[in-house]
Amino acid sequence: MFIEISKLHLEKNKPDLEIPEKFYMGFGYNGTLSEKGERIDILGFFSRMKLLEWKIKDWVIWDASAFYIVNRTTAKRIQDLRSGTRILEALITEQDNKKRSEIKRNCDLRSLYLKKLIEISGIRAQYFDSRHVFREDKRFAECFDVSLDYFARLRRDCPDFVLRIMPNNGNPASQLYFPLEIAESIYLAEFFGVKGKFGPISERFFDDCILDVQSIMGNSYATLKDSSCPESSGGKPAYLANDNVITTRTDLDEIKLILADPEFRRYFVASVGYFVKQGESLEEVIPRIQKALEVV
Repeated sequence: MFIEISKLHLEKNKPDLEIPEKFYMGFGYNGTLSEKGERIDILGFFSRMKLLEWKIKDWVIWDASAFYIVNRTTAKRIQDLRSGTRILEALITEQDNKKRSEIKRNCDLRSLYLKKLIEISGIRAQYFDSRHVFREDKRFAECFDVSLDYFARLRRDCPDFVLRIMPNNGNPASQLYFPLEIAESIYLAEFFGVKGKFGPISERFFDDCILDVQSIMGNSYATLKDSSCPESSGGKPAYLANDNVITTRTDLDEIKLILADPEFRRYFVASVGYFVKQGESLEEVIPRIQKALEVV
């Protein structure tokens, strides 16, 4: 197994910055986990984390699936709320709504899968569930306040940029996703010394803003972007719902059909290659990984 260096893109907010020894990666919500299980290609991120440990000593796995609730929160619930504390209280209330039981179920599964992925990959990692952070650490609300101020300035000064990364879907609450993501980087940098972010290339605009806000706060910071996801998958990161992928519940015939695509086969070799035993084919290793990864 090897890392395709050309697929990894490092950016730093200070030219002479040494690569930080501590990076985090955030994993978002997947609404099909209870139905289809976890995507197998998510292992690609963990493979690269393991193989980068010679340089990056520690990882933080940030479970951001709780952020999804902003898409189901009404404008009325958040109108006139200005502080991070009050907004988080509104989001927690919505998370606890009995009507959101399916969202809770998928968030619970995301937590179980991420813990299992840490275990089977053997990376040195600390796991954070953003649902618990919302409720238990008031410092996150303080970071959220900083992020909300930054987002307000960005909307005022660069409205076209904001529209590109956060299209207006008619629900004002959905606009909170961006400042929540910025807040996570502030929280982990300020209180846990995490000065680097790893993630898919599709998050590049978020990463640009994270580098910017960290510069404003006086922090040296780096982002590492992974562009290995094939275009035929629609460019969706390997932790989001997607139809044309292999999951923990995909049957063998479907696995063979997907692997018949040369582009996808190369992609899966890179994703799970670290976990292949000598002499084992992809058609053999994927069912073994499915069994090891499934949590229910």
